[in-house]
Amino acid sequence: MNNIIFSMIPFILFAFICVVLTMRRFSRAVTYIAWAVLVGAIVAVYLGLGFTRLDNAFLIALMPVTAYLPVIIAVFVLSKRSFTGNVFVISVALLACVIAGLVRKLVVTFGFDGVWGGVLCALIVAAVSAVIAFVVCYYLRGIFRDYDKTEKKNLFLLPVMFLPVVLSLYQISSVSDLTAILLLLAADLCVFGVTTAYIVTRYKNMKLRIEREEALRQVEIEREEYKLSEQKLELGRRYRHDMRHHFAASASFWCRATGGRWWSISTRRRARGGRTARRNKDGRARLWHGEHPLYCPKVQWGSQVREYGRKLFHPACPV
Repeated sequence: MNNIIFSMIPFILFAFICVVLTMRRFSRAVTYIAWAVLVGAIVAVYLGLGFTRLDNAFLIALMPVTAYLPVIIAVFVLSKRSFTGNVFVISVALLACVIAGLVRKLVVTFGFDGVWGGVLCALIVAAVSAVIAFVVCYYLRGIFRDYDKTEKKNLFLLPVMFLPVVLSLYQISSVSDLTAILLLLAADLCVFGVTTAYIVTRYKNMKLRIEREEALRQVEIEREEYKLSEQKLELGRRYRHDMRHHFAASASFWCRATGGRWWSISTRRRARGGRTARRNKDGRARLWHGEHPLYCPKVQWGSQVREYGRKLFHPACPV
């Protein structure tokens, strides 16, 4: 029975990582209910068979087909990732499962006897599995939630993870030397730590690049808005310039049409700070605003003078 319990702890860790890193194809309720039914049924069947007279070694030998394979199939069914993304998730889960199995092998090698020895071994394996599960939840869960965009660039990590997994699975049942178990465990822990650190670092760099591109895009939008504001100010300046000359022309027309009446009107307007217009000796119009003259040299009067009006030539003025 103890062997079944020891074998269930790595399996539960494997199933937990697959559940956590799954990108849901269906709703949250349907996905979690399916996982709960599948994993709960497998654990219940194996624990139930462990109390029978069946050989525990035979049950453990059947676990890759009867326990791990249904979970792997469920990953491809319940996840909407691509094939390579699901393989990547399964590789991470297998690597964590192998680490827990090596810890179990290491603890059993020390030879704890009795009931309390078995409980202590189970607690040690469960504690190591809990630490691995915490690392996966804290560092990899949020990343794998939207990691399908960049996983193709990390395909070289698959052989890096598969090599220690295959080597450990090949040696875990036959090796009994403490040094060999420690070397395998150290190699698997290094691969798991380096892979996790690489994924986290690459994800942070990708987020920084996206934020920088967004900031540059925002700056470009603000630059375009500033250009539009400048264009509006320029159009307003041209409009005021044109209206100033039109008012000067209208005032000059009124001055010529009314004879000397303009001077009394212009005096009152100048006293109020209004706009007045006078004509210089050379025939050019001069616009006054209070005490500050605004003069345009291109405003010219025509040479033909008629009885009821005057003709004004006003070419484009850069002033």
